[in-house]
Amino acid sequence: MIKIPANSNFKAIMFMILNCWVASSMSAIAKFVGDEISVFLLLACYNLIAGIIIFAIIRAKKLSLKTTKLKWHITRTILNMFAYYLFYTSLKLTSIANVITISYTDPILTCLFAYLILKERMNKMQIAELFFGFIGALLIIKPLHAEMDFGSLLVVGATTLWGFSNIVMKILGESENEIVQIFFVTIFTTILASILFFFEGSSVVITPKLIGLLLIMGIAACIQYFTIYQALTLAPAGVTMPFFFVNLVFAQIYGYFFFNETQEVNELIGCFLILLINAIQLWLMCWKKPTA
Repeated sequence: MIKIPANSNFKAIMFMILNCWVASSMSAIAKFVGDEISVFLLLACYNLIAGIIIFAIIRAKKLSLKTTKLKWHITRTILNMFAYYLFYTSLKLTSIANVITISYTDPILTCLFAYLILKERMNKMQIAELFFGFIGALLIIKPLHAEMDFGSLLVVGATTLWGFSNIVMKILGESENEIVQIFFVTIFTTILASILFFFEGSSVVITPKLIGLLLIMGIAACIQYFTIYQALTLAPAGVTMPFFFVNLVFAQIYGYFFFNETQEVNELIGCFLILLINAIQLWLMCWKKPTA
């Protein structure tokens, strides 16, 4: 019988893998409704739903919303919202698998920013895991055979903003309750996205299907915000961010089953490499007993 480790590294990794599945699910829904709703309205709606859910939890737990880091909350909101705006916009221009593959610069940038700003260091195995995970991503995206179109550039911008947002999240995690932090980012995102949607001047047809999907995204957003917070606060970025590459496996599955996106041999090899290196790292970090 497999013994489940109780250390914080294992918990952080499990939260990151769950985050990957939820994030891929949200991306699939966003691509599905992309032609029916403005990106700004999409962000405003599902963050409003998430904010209402989080506020109910705050009231139930009798948590205080007082904070001394309001500027950090606003900074994270701006970085996070425009990252999602660029990301969801890119989904309209290219395949879900390609978008998420390009976003694999996120863990590398987050680890780099964590090293430069927070002075977090990585060991050789963690560096190797990032390297081989990125190689797996390159096998899938085939950069030498694909054009760097506008959609791809949007994803690069999104991942850069996410990298900085993750660092701000780690800074806030030193003193701010995770539920309160999620409340601020959802409410501020709702306000900012609503204002931008108003000036955008676009329209939308409300249907029961759209309402249902937005409700699902709102619930999923709560889980996504909570899991990424736990993943980045329970362990250093070098431990958890390499497992971000598991996101691609979920993206390939959604692309195949829901959007008729075919997978070639190199893509399957890339997925296998990502899963293999993550499995080795998980075993070495959480199950293998250190030698004397």
